[in-house]
Amino acid sequence: MNEAPTPTRKLLTRKEAATYITETHFKISARTLAFYASEDIGPAYRILGGAAHYNRADIDSWVNSPVHDGNVPPTRPGALR
Repeated sequence: MNEAPTPTRKLLTRKEAATYITETHFKISARTLAFYASEDIGPAYRILGGAAHYNRADIDSWVNSPVHDGNVPPTRPGALR
């Protein structure tokens, strides 16, 4: 008996989101995504079960956003002091 194909999961964990961004756009770590979330400058996410989850469409929209000009703050506060 053939089983129906498993639908593609729409939400990614933070680690999976970092892997997706790295594979499709540019290198980024889960830790950097966490920092961006704390500064409200990263892609939209949802908290489910106490963990952040990202939608691929939201990630792509963030990466391709005209306000995302490549200038991002350092990942360590005070790194440029």
